[in-house]
Amino acid sequence: MSELLEILEFVRKNSRLPKLAMARLTMLLGEDVNRIDENTPSNPEKVKRYTKAAEEVTGKPYKA
Repeated sequence: MSELLEILEFVRKNSRLPKLAMARLTMLLGEDVNRIDENTPSNPEKVKRYTKAAEEVTGKPYKA
């Protein structure tokens, strides 16, 4: 599983309302996170942005 998908799964599992959390993540990142799949390229900067947003949405630290 790609790093970005792992971060998205973390958000889904650590949110009471996963769909709302994903919508909030989309707003924070400025891109539709529902379009992320195995073929989506990730780079360290993008992983960092996703991690920071995921931690903000869930209120929990993300550990890769």
